[in-house]
Amino acid sequence: MCCRFYLDEPTFHSAVNQLHLSGSDLVTVTQRDIYPSETAPVIIGDPGRGMEDLMIVNQVWGFPSPNEKGLLINARSETVQEKPTFVRGIRQNRCVIPARCFYEWDPHKNKASFFPQNNDVIYMAGVFERPRELGGSFSRFVILTREADEVVRPVHSRMPLLLTAEQVPDWIRNNDRVEEILKTVPVPLYCEKEYEQMSLDL
Repeated sequence: MCCRFYLDEPTFHSAVNQLHLSGSDLVTVTQRDIYPSETAPVIIGDPGRGMEDLMIVNQVWGFPSPNEKGLLINARSETVQEKPTFVRGIRQNRCVIPARCFYEWDPHKNKASFFPQNNDVIYMAGVFERPRELGGSFSRFVILTREADEVVRPVHSRMPLLLTAEQVPDWIRNNDRVEEILKTVPVPLYCEKEYEQMSLDL
C-alpha cells in the first residue's frame, strides 16, 4: 500500500535531469507530503513527440471509486492487467511518480519512512486516466503496489512497485516489457522510524 509520499525540489530536479524531462517549467514543486486527492508531478510519455520523449505534468492522485465512495489510490501489480478499472491505463497510460520517500504505518500507528539506499529519487510505477468529466483539467493517477520486501514487511504487507531510473522509459513506452517490469525486483530501501513502541518485561 502507499497512502502518502514526500517530494521536495531537489528530488524533482534530480528526476528532471536524470530522465531529460520536458515540461518542468510548467510544474511548481513545494517541499511537502503529498496526500490522496492532491496534485503531484507525474512522468508520462510526451504525446507531442510520439511518446519518444518523456515529460512531467501535474496529475491528481486517485481514481473515483466505482461505488462513488472515496478514491482508489493504489492498484495491485499482480492483478492490474485484469481489473476493468485499470486495464486501459496499463495498456495505454502508464506513468511514473517521483518521490524522495514514501510512508507506511505499522499496526501500532507508528510512522515509518522508506528511502532508497542510494539516497536518490524513488520512482513509483503507476497508471493514469485522462479527464472524462466536462471541464476536467487534470488527469488522475494511481500507484501500483506489490508484496513488501524484507525492509517494508515488518511495517506493512504491501509497498509501491519501485523502478530504477533505467526502467522508467521502458515502463512508459515499451509494451513488450510491461509483464517483466511488473515482476521487477524491489529497489533496495532503508527505513527510518520517528517512534518505535517498546515493550517492557516486568
